[in-house]
Amino acid sequence: MAKVTGVFTSMKGKVGGAVMQTWKGVQVLRTHVIPANPQSAGQTTNRTAFTGLVEMFKPILASLVHRFWNPFVTSHQTGWANLIGVNQAIAAGGVLDHSTCVVARGSLPDEIPLTATYDDATGAVVATWADSGAEGSLPGDFAMLIAYDTDTRKWGFSDGAALRSEETETCALPIGLTPANVFAYIFFFTGVYATPGVESVSNSNALVTSAS
Repeated sequence: MAKVTGVFTSMKGKVGGAVMQTWKGVQVLRTHVIPANPQSAGQTTNRTAFTGLVEMFKPILASLVHRFWNPFVTSHQTGWANLIGVNQAIAAGGVLDHSTCVVARGSLPDEIPLTATYDDATGAVVATWADSGAEGSLPGDFAMLIAYDTDTRKWGFSDGAALRSEETETCALPIGLTPANVFAYIFFFTGVYATPGVESVSNSNALVTSAS
């Protein structure tokens, strides 16, 4: 029901499919919309994948997103939105597959991990690759190894000091995990990791770890 105050200067309420209200001192009329909340199988699957991505990446908002995503987004998008959006698009059919998740995306050449191991006695995660010398790679490119355990949702980061040419990097996770649930992500960057000074990054590539 509409409510009229004064001489048509402040009308409020719903009339049929319209709602009248005052917005910033101006009388406006808008369509009354009931937000849809579809519970189709597709919608439910997509929401589950979205929730999984948020739970996965939220603990490393500062260490990953602020350093490796924020510097490379437009003024109309945040690094967080870009990270989640990229991974949602990768999640085919809304299914979250940690082996295809992306933790970095950029213009530097990437490398495919050859091996990735997890030592359940020490917590050490070690990844190796072969430096391809691809066009655009530089002798000063640094390697970053990030590891994620799907059971505990714990993350491990290397110190960002190894060079691409060294072809190996190490980080640490808690001890006693199951190697099949630990995923290693390797990518490369230029600039400084210890401070917000990363200049460029490569796409990341993932490999599930095996027992050390």
